[in-house]
Amino acid sequence: MVGSLYWDKSEIRKTWRKKRLNSKEFDVVVPIRYGRKSGSRDNTYTMVFSQLCRRKNYGQGTAKVIACKNEANNIESIIEEAEYLWAAERNSPTTNGRFWANWGAIGLFCNPSTSFPDNFFENLRKITTKSSGYGELERTKSEKPVLTEEGFFNLPWPNNQHLPFDIILATATNPTIENGCYPSSRAIAEAWKQDKNGNDKYFWENRKSGIHTFQDGAISNILK
Repeated sequence: MVGSLYWDKSEIRKTWRKKRLNSKEFDVVVPIRYGRKSGSRDNTYTMVFSQLCRRKNYGQGTAKVIACKNEANNIESIIEEAEYLWAAERNSPTTNGRFWANWGAIGLFCNPSTSFPDNFFENLRKITTKSSGYGELERTKSEKPVLTEEGFFNLPWPNNQHLPFDIILATATNPTIENGCYPSSRAIAEAWKQDKNGNDKYFWENRKSGIHTFQDGAISNILK
């Protein structure tokens, strides 16, 4: 989790967390930043995964990994969890048989230390490779895609040696790239300063929850 899915108090998300997740929680280092202009948040910004964060002049961030209550032994049960996660992302009480749209998609991180059976992911690949628009997210010209067309994150396993998992599900949302660039920290902070509806709560609640990016210091200074 890299944003409001973790702390949002809407009844739908609270119910999803209660029914689908347990109390095993871990902090992980991942390449996240603010970079998606969100219409549902009055055109202020939310978080995205970005390959640029892995470069020295940017920086990685801290997110949350929480265990599912149901143990998955096959790809079908993992896809089911992805559909429930997608429903929570959409703030919907019901699943819709999908885990992607034009604004984002669920992908898998796979533990490189785990040996998966042959063809374990075959049914996932059948869904994603035949689905129009899956994982087609904006990026800068110098970046590789965040997601592969087969349904996997094109990123390293999150940096925490104590993670007791084989697979992690996460949501990659579509960034707002303008003139070939992500929005600057100043543009992100100014959008919150000019907003009249308290959408800067998204930033402060992330900070309060231990979800951070390399931009936090600059954004915080401008907002203050």
